[in-house]
Amino acid sequence: EGKQSLLAKQLDALQQHLGAPAADAEEVDQPLAEYARNFYLTILLCVFVSVGMVGSALFSPMGFYSNSMQVICYAWPVCWTALFGLIFGTLDSSEAGRRAIQVLRVHASCQIITEFLAFWSVKRYEEAVLQIFAQGVNAVCYP
Repeated sequence: EGKQSLLAKQLDALQQHLGAPAADAEEVDQPLAEYARNFYLTILLCVFVSVGMVGSALFSPMGFYSNSMQVICYAWPVCWTALFGLIFGTLDSSEAGRRAIQVLRVHASCQIITEFLAFWSVKRYEEAVLQIFAQGVNAVCYP
């Protein structure tokens, strides 16, 4: 028993030295400000993808088949990865977690319009209408 209590004391001292919470400490809800940089970066990426998609669909002569749209199509999954990373990264904060889900819903709702325009611009009408339903499911069911 003496060795175990000595070991426990040493472990607590090491955790305090490293800045880790003690084993008996209760969890603290992290403030939203702790995640501000992550939110700004994710929102910036989502805006870049959405604006780039609309810009390529409306102002590029080749629309969906343009080089700019291909770059956006490569950035699109990175945007969703950042969104889900933000959601899973903010699980320890109730306020930041709710805000992350709101950001996901707003982006998914914007994708209903941007995906529709991207496919409509190259006269792929069936796929454009399908994107309304597919992205609508994303906006409703994911969060």
